[in-house]
Amino acid sequence: MNSKEKFVNYLKNEEMSTLLKFSKYSQKTPAELIEAIPDYKLKELSNIKSIIAAVSSDDKEFRKNGRFNSEYDDICKYLKSANMNMNECMKILFDVIDKNLRLVVLDENSNSIIESKVNAILPVIKELWSKSKISSKSDFDEALSLLSIDDSVLSKEEKTKKEVVKALVSNCVMTPDDLEYKSYMNLKEHYFDKSEYDLESVEIVYSSLLALKVDNDIALFIKSKLMKKIKKEDIKINFNYEPVKSEIITDREYKQIKKEILKYYDLKTNLEKQELDSTLKDYVASLIVKLGLDNNEIINIFRRLYDCNLSYISYYVSNYDKIKYYSEKDLLIKDKIDELNSYLQELIICSLEDYNFWKQSIEEVITKIKYLIPDTYEYEIEKAKNYKSL
Repeated sequence: MNSKEKFVNYLKNEEMSTLLKFSKYSQKTPAELIEAIPDYKLKELSNIKSIIAAVSSDDKEFRKNGRFNSEYDDICKYLKSANMNMNECMKILFDVIDKNLRLVVLDENSNSIIESKVNAILPVIKELWSKSKISSKSDFDEALSLLSIDDSVLSKEEKTKKEVVKALVSNCVMTPDDLEYKSYMNLKEHYFDKSEYDLESVEIVYSSLLALKVDNDIALFIKSKLMKKIKKEDIKINFNYEPVKSEIITDREYKQIKKEILKYYDLKTNLEKQELDSTLKDYVASLIVKLGLDNNEIINIFRRLYDCNLSYISYYVSNYDKIKYYSEKDLLIKDKIDELNSYLQELIICSLEDYNFWKQSIEEVITKIKYLIPDTYEYEIEKAKNYKSL
């Protein structure tokens, strides 16, 4: 049994184990069964099915229903829990990344959906989504074909599916500006298209894997594996270095900064050690940028550090300075802020009958603003670099 078969067997056992826990519901109809199983377990089952399809399918099957559009932290979690050795993890992971790169990212006819974008737009199309009956990749691919069909020949249900898919494709597909796309292209240039590696390529591969949310332990193993392939003569130490600049820190300072970060935040797990308010998050961020990490590594950490679920108005108030920062670079965001301010004025003076309308309009604009803000964390990085304690 090869490593791929071993991993797929483990996943199928996990899937069966989860289903057996809910065997008492076996007399229920499929709709009743879905209602009875907790949402997090349904998501877990969906993730397992997605990973099995991505790992075990050939190119033809992968194009049809094995596309792996989610982030890679899930597949890494199962690779580690299956007790696969690191060489097996590396082989399976790069196999899935390679298929995604060749058959999805580089395929102009494919539509690779980014989950974070879906989460941003979902509140706007939530009602449509619940009516669309799209529950799998094959459902989504089938619904894609509706885009080229005139509405006049579609049923009511097909029109609903078409609206959902149109919203997702226009707002949530991967574009060359997205960090995910850049990470895939970096892996293509510095890993898949190379037979020999240098220090720069290895660092780019490592940071790109982190940007795709590959587990840090696995990414570090891959980095060390590639480092061993670098020719010794290519690793040169330059003793005629320039005077150390102020941003370069000593080994002792590095350890002190990391020790301070660990009081609040675990860099390995990307989890808070304690509940951090916005002030403490900014303080931790200011320490992280002093470590001299690659930009993609910082973005990966900041994505988790600043991740929070806020109501629409709370998001706007809490992130006003950030939104203002990007509005000076993007006129579309500035227009949305003006639109939002006019809606807020209407909300203040409107009647009770109109309140829900203006509230929904405000939520839709804020969702669009969130989508327009680039996933580069430029604002947070600049703020961290210029951090001054109160």
